[in-house]
Amino acid sequence: MNREYDEKVRFAFALHINSTIERIRGNQFISHPNLNAFAQLFKEFQLAIEISNRIEEAYSIMIPLDEIGFITMFLTMDNQETQKSTNDK
Repeated sequence: MNREYDEKVRFAFALHINSTIERIRGNQFISHPNLNAFAQLFKEFQLAIEISNRIEEAYSIMIPLDEIGFITMFLTMDNQETQKSTNDK
């Protein structure tokens, strides 16, 4: 994606993935309230699918579509912050 991610975003993403794996193994489901909006971010959504595939292979789990929406959200975080900063100037 050719983006730099803030250390806080990377740390939050790592924590989220860890808790996602635990939730999936515990058969707990989480719903993304705005999945359709994030699915329209084609590049980020495609990358989120690739990341999910790697997690699935590494941990022998199935990542639900709603979780792919959350991963997409993390991938857009730095971009959203940059846009907010630009708009504030």
